[in-house]
Amino acid sequence: MAILNATMPPPQPMQATLHIRLLGGFQASVGEQTLAVPAGKLQSLLAYLLLHPRVDHPREMLAELLWPELSPTRKRRNLSDTLYRLRQLMPGDWLSASATAVGLRAVDMPWVDVWAFEEAVKDEAVERLRAALDLYAGDLLPEIYDDWIWTHRIALQEKFVDGTLRIAAQLEQQGNLQEALARYLRVLQVDKVREEAHRGHIRMLARMGRLTDALDAYDRLVDLLDQELGVPPDRETRDLAEHLFRELELARQTAALRSATLLRPPFAGRAQERALLLAVVERAVQGQGAMAAVGGQAGIGKTRLLEEVESGARWRGAAVVWGRASEEPTASPLAPLAEALAVALAGPRAAQIESLVEPAVLAACAPLYPAWQDLARLPELPPDLARTRFVRGAGVLLSTLGDITPLVILLDDLHWADPALWLVLDELAPLCPESRLVILFSFRRPEIEEAPVWQIVQRWEREGLLALFHLDVLSPTEVKQLLPSERSEDSEALWAATGGTPFYLVQALATQSEGAGLPSTVQARAAQLPPEARAALEAAAVLGRRIPYHLWAAIAQMPARTLIAAGEQLVQKLLLTPVESGYTFVHDLVHEAIYTAMPAARRQALHARAAHVLAIQDAANARGRAYHLERAGLLPEAGEQYAEVARQARAIYAFAEAKAVLDKALAFLPAAPARRHVRLLLDAAQLCDILGDAAGRRDALERAVALVDLLREPALELEVAIQAADLAAKIGDHEVARRHFQTALELATTLDDRQRRIDVLLAWADLNARVGDYATAHSQFEEAATLASARGDVVAEGRALEGKGWVMAGMGVPVDEVIATLETALRLHEAGEDRFELARTRLSLLSLMQAAGRLGRCLELADDVLASLHQVGYRRGEAAARQALALVNWALGNYAAAAEQATAAAGLFASIDDRLGVAVARGSLGLIARDEGNLEVARQELESSLAIAERLGSHVHAAFARQDLGTVLLAQGHRVAAAAHLEQAVAVWSENGDEMNRHLCEIRLAEAWWALGREDAAREVTERHWAAFTASALDGGELLSWYGTLVTVLERSGQRERAAAVADAAYRELLRQAALLPPALRPGFLRAPGNRALVGAHDAYRGTLRSGEVTLTCVDVPLGRKPAPAEQKAITWTLSAPEDELITDPAVRRQHILKRLADEAAAQGVAPTDDELAQALGVSRRTVLRDIQTLANQNIHVSTRARGL
Repeated sequence: MAILNATMPPPQPMQATLHIRLLGGFQASVGEQTLAVPAGKLQSLLAYLLLHPRVDHPREMLAELLWPELSPTRKRRNLSDTLYRLRQLMPGDWLSASATAVGLRAVDMPWVDVWAFEEAVKDEAVERLRAALDLYAGDLLPEIYDDWIWTHRIALQEKFVDGTLRIAAQLEQQGNLQEALARYLRVLQVDKVREEAHRGHIRMLARMGRLTDALDAYDRLVDLLDQELGVPPDRETRDLAEHLFRELELARQTAALRSATLLRPPFAGRAQERALLLAVVERAVQGQGAMAAVGGQAGIGKTRLLEEVESGARWRGAAVVWGRASEEPTASPLAPLAEALAVALAGPRAAQIESLVEPAVLAACAPLYPAWQDLARLPELPPDLARTRFVRGAGVLLSTLGDITPLVILLDDLHWADPALWLVLDELAPLCPESRLVILFSFRRPEIEEAPVWQIVQRWEREGLLALFHLDVLSPTEVKQLLPSERSEDSEALWAATGGTPFYLVQALATQSEGAGLPSTVQARAAQLPPEARAALEAAAVLGRRIPYHLWAAIAQMPARTLIAAGEQLVQKLLLTPVESGYTFVHDLVHEAIYTAMPAARRQALHARAAHVLAIQDAANARGRAYHLERAGLLPEAGEQYAEVARQARAIYAFAEAKAVLDKALAFLPAAPARRHVRLLLDAAQLCDILGDAAGRRDALERAVALVDLLREPALELEVAIQAADLAAKIGDHEVARRHFQTALELATTLDDRQRRIDVLLAWADLNARVGDYATAHSQFEEAATLASARGDVVAEGRALEGKGWVMAGMGVPVDEVIATLETALRLHEAGEDRFELARTRLSLLSLMQAAGRLGRCLELADDVLASLHQVGYRRGEAAARQALALVNWALGNYAAAAEQATAAAGLFASIDDRLGVAVARGSLGLIARDEGNLEVARQELESSLAIAERLGSHVHAAFARQDLGTVLLAQGHRVAAAAHLEQAVAVWSENGDEMNRHLCEIRLAEAWWALGREDAAREVTERHWAAFTASALDGGELLSWYGTLVTVLERSGQRERAAAVADAAYRELLRQAALLPPALRPGFLRAPGNRALVGAHDAYRGTLRSGEVTLTCVDVPLGRKPAPAEQKAITWTLSAPEDELITDPAVRRQHILKRLADEAAAQGVAPTDDELAQALGVSRRTVLRDIQTLANQNIHVSTRARGL
């Protein structure tokens, strides 16, 4: 249906004078007045013009359309007459008629419901679509029967139906079942054979628990389609009815089950578990996903339960995908999830995801979906951070899939899954409750309980992230439900013989042998096979439960027709099941029985053949080939493949798997050549480092050192020395680390390997910086930067300058020089496109700015720093950044923002198990609570921070906690405890040479000693600190805190002149720091408790009065008379504030004060006159009026008694 183009827009209803409705019947009105437009040709002509608004219509065509039976002269006369009458009836000049054509012009256009409907129904927004559907009052002009209108009527009807179905589907996804049902029924009023609407009607009844009504509605649909169209319901509708019938049967717990084959026995005994799991799906459809698991012994019915959940989930509107782990290795450790995602992303879904998710995030998901590998160039990251980036990307991907449509991922047999898959699931578990994602997996017990991943499963359950279901054997009654009616009398005997295990029951029935166990029942059937089928079965067993046909054919080595016949026989004997890619064993237990019954020599020969076939047909599957070579006893060849498997596993962040197969490679490969062994041992040592296995790393390096000593190859000696130095540094054996670094440096020089020399210098400098040897570290960083610059290696040069910057800060170099060095490092990383180093250097700059008190600059950097860290997945860095921002906001007096950042930092640190980081963040929360006046909360947070730091052996962080805890305890009156904590902190700062923190702790300790009466000790400290003050010996972020406490103890000792001098210096430093902030941040900074105390001390010694009391008139008192005393109020005005002194322009400063006075008056419910403001400011009324106008020009409004009240 055509609508007006951009040059002829239909006015909105509230703007139009004329409304014309064509849907449901003709109606025209102007305001409240209905226009009487006669039915017949007049309405037909108007309708035709309105339904074809963008063209001019020849008069001859219109006349022929409306009066085909008349002569040409009569037609023309009738058309002219009808046009005249129409123009008389319709207001406006929007009808255009010339001697040859008739049309519409864009002048005074009416509002037409069809135009509005067609425009709005295209909109994806729900509310706009609802409004469009509300316009559809019925079919288009049902009173007109002309042939030309039918196409328009049908087209509008289709748009209404399609839009209503879209709304109904959205309501269904949101769980608004009653309204969705009403929408589906509305469609059926318009189009009674629309099968999609019938399915929606049936689904809504079922989801509301009205299964019988739903099946009755299906029966009525069958009759309707037969009567109207002579066809049955389509496949999707029939499947829905079958699912509902089965659900009704389960709900009633009837024994009269429908027919079933032995390959798929009736579902019995799991009705409660199925109902609970489908309730999980129902909640996910409404937006609250979950993770659930089904456990039990082999053959207990786990997979069958998952299949039933799949059936119920599909008709409830969820997409369902499968992934399966297997005992035999697949091409990737992530194969089960990758297999499920390949289905979830089929069709248009991958393109839809690409339109919603950043390319870099999708590229990070390449280990699960390789097609996205080239979507973006990802920065090189350390292995642990690269893995974090990957698993976080997987979380974004699956959450987005759930946003598009509810998604159920079924993962079967995860007791065989590799650790890498469990790590991804561990990332996804917390995301499920906030998405429309259900992850349901099965596993065998007790097998999984013997694996480390069982701890992950137990943790999920403890934290409420996992609903865990355990399946027990069937009861005798449930066994009876499994049997055909003619066998029901055998149920007790079968239950006794099989123990109620569903699969054993099926196998026993298949062989008609009630007392046989599983291996004998399987072997009994296998023994009846002809030799060719038996050989084909054994070849299949070597491949595993899943049997790709092309591989099976190559391994079986028999004529094609023979193998086809064998496959049919194996299906008939209930050993195999045909699937899309070939066959599968009907159950893992069947596969195990066949595989273990084979002679060892036969197994080995088939495995060797399988390895050979894989090398030809699936060369990339190194895991599969290595497995078959190992099972074939070809260990050296298997070792070669396992080395390649380790490389592949590492590339997809499966580090534990990489280490395990690398151990196999080292065990299977011959010791010679030793060079290859050393390389593998170095790889193993690196993997141990990633996995946090210091003992394993030491063992690998010791073995590598022994081989290198025999080889005498400097290049290998260099690699071993670098790793040995790194290990020693990480475990705290600094002297050993230095020896290895020295050896590595000498070897790099001998080999003239400048790149490795740079690497050694950077690592050694890092160690020296950490232990406080700043001079040596500075020299090494400088040398590394020079070498890197000469090589054009901007990344290494940037790293060297970043390290140099931190060392300079530790050496007391002026902050501006340090910042300049770090900013140079930033520019180098930007040029080198190294996003990880760029993010890390930005974090360094932020942390330095915070420590140096450059608070405004910190806030300017904050967004870029957090975005960079999040982009590269550096969660520890993101936590550190939020911790720094917490301290920035705390210093600015913005305690709500500070607490938010500190809480976020604590959560991020906890998520990566960085307990020391949690301690630091808890300490920040303690400082915030202290300054908000919540001393008990502050004490609890700081005591928690101290306890964690002490458990971890971090003396420095414990000293920070003691330092702040001492202050809180002193404020609470616990002087002895406060002094004890401060004394211990002083000892740490003295040992570390941290002069600023030592002085801060000492002066607080002196304050405690004065309170405890230890005047001599307090006086000695006070004198030393006065000397430090006069020598200007201290600088740093804690300087203001030190000044404030020094003022207190000098005052306590009676040294008022000295106290006044310190207060003046503190005030000057406070204003200097405030001047570095944006003007909007200055008031909060100056009003923070510690800073406010400094201002108060300065004002007290100087005799400065910043406020005064005035009496002003209340705002609601009318003008024109003298206010009564009750209509006036005494208020306090701030006549001067520290931030005023930072405004150098006198006029701007005066206007700033004027605005503050007006705001304070308004806040206290009064309004000053112009004269009262002039008197407070010490200027003329004319100056005040001029200032008010200047502020008004800046959109700043000032209310007085004469204006704007």
